[in-house]
Amino acid sequence: MSEAGKVETERPQNGGNPASGPVSVKRERVTIELAVTIIGLPARTVQGMSQRGEIPGAAKFGRRWTYNEDKLYAYVRNKERESWQKRNRKSRAAIGKTASFISGSRLTASDSEARYTRAIQSAQSSSAKRRKKS
Repeated sequence: MSEAGKVETERPQNGGNPASGPVSVKRERVTIELAVTIIGLPARTVQGMSQRGEIPGAAKFGRRWTYNEDKLYAYVRNKERESWQKRNRKSRAAIGKTASFISGSRLTASDSEARYTRAIQSAQSSSAKRRKKS
C-alpha cells in the first residue's frame, strides 16, 4: 500500500519497549482526498459514485465520505481487469477469432458475399426497370 495511508503513533510506555520509538499503524479508512488520488477521478464524481453505491467500502459519517483503503485499491484493480478483458475480446474479434460475446450474430465470409451479391442484383434489376419505363 501507499505511505499516505499510514499514521505514526507513539508506542505505549507501560506495555512496550520505550527504546523502540514510534510504531507505524495502517489507517483502515481514508478521506475523499486520498480516494480521489487512488481512483483518479474528480471529487464530485467520486462523491456521486459513493452516493449511488458504486464504490465498495464507502461510508458517510455526518457530511464526510470515508473509504476503506484496501477496498478502494481492489476496486481499481477490478476496473483495470475489466477494461483489459474488454480490449482483449475486441482485439480477438478483430483478427477473425469468434469470441463468446458475439455468438448471437456470427457472420461468415459466405454470408456477407451472399448479401453483397443480392444487393448488386437488386440494384441492377431496379436500374433495368427504370430503363424500361423511360
